[in-house]
Amino acid sequence: MVLFWQLQERLLRMVAHELRTPLNGVLGFSELLAKHVTSDPARQFLQVIRDSGQQLQGLVDDLLAFADVESGKAVARPRVEPLGPTIERVT
Repeated sequence: MVLFWQLQERLLRMVAHELRTPLNGVLGFSELLAKHVTSDPARQFLQVIRDSGQQLQGLVDDLLAFADVESGKAVARPRVEPLGPTIERVT
């Protein structure tokens, strides 16, 4: 059973890494492109790309955190979070 958990953690870390690398490229280039785009519709499209990329980045971070929890390596990092926006994101 220990082998299963080790393999699961390794898989989660590999998947997270394989997602993070191209995602950082998409987010980075969308930031560069935003400096050169002047039309409002194009700026709105870029904002959708950035928002979607940031959501995916959060998911990748969650995968890594889950792998840490499963492996017993998790470290609690308390932080202050405004409650209103958090509730709005989940509803």
